Amino acid sequence: MSRYPALAGAGKIIMKKILLLVCLVLLVASCGNQKGDQLSTIPSAIVTKDAAVFWFPVESASQKWQWGISEANELEYAWKVQINIMGERYQMGYTKWQSLGSKGSGSLKKLLFNGQVDIWKLKSDGPGASSVSRQTPDSKYLEAFQKGNGISIELAEPKFLGAIRSERPKNVVFITSGAQLKYKEETIDITYKD
Repeated sequence: MSRYPALAGAGKIIMKKILLLVCLVLLVASCGNQKGDQLSTIPSAIVTKDAAVFWFPVESASQKWQWGISEANELEYAWKVQINIMGERYQMGYTKWQSLGSKGSGSLKKLLFNGQVDIWKLKSDGPGASSVSRQTPDSKYLEAFQKGNGISIELAEPKFLGAIRSERPKNVVFITSGAQLKYKEETIDITYKD
């Protein structure tokens, strides 16, 4: 039995408050954000005045990735979005094609560095596309980089960003493909933040 029973009761109240605070901190930390933080598994498409940000969760993002192991000229990895703007269908995002002598392995960040980012205008009369813009993954107008447990494709190219902002399409199609990935298409609603 405590010499000071009133203090023992106050200690229990303080412990309950500390426990509640710890639970709240853990809950907030696990919620994630729409841009795709380290804990999120939900793809997102967010358009602001400065950029269109498309975030793909990547299963096992921290694994060791290998490239240059497929057949010659075969698409090994691709994370792209398809969007209808300016009366046309476009795909934009990251691709890694197998080219002779380009074998390698490493982190997801290193894989992304070894590929390219493109904007493609899809043919209206069937399969095929023409390149509108080809850039390195860290270009100024279209970037692909690892963010948390996923890949962020960020578009700041004025013509395309302007078309997205003015036409405000409701959604985009996220496409994951390539010889080293499981094919997946998913329609994602766009969030506009003006």
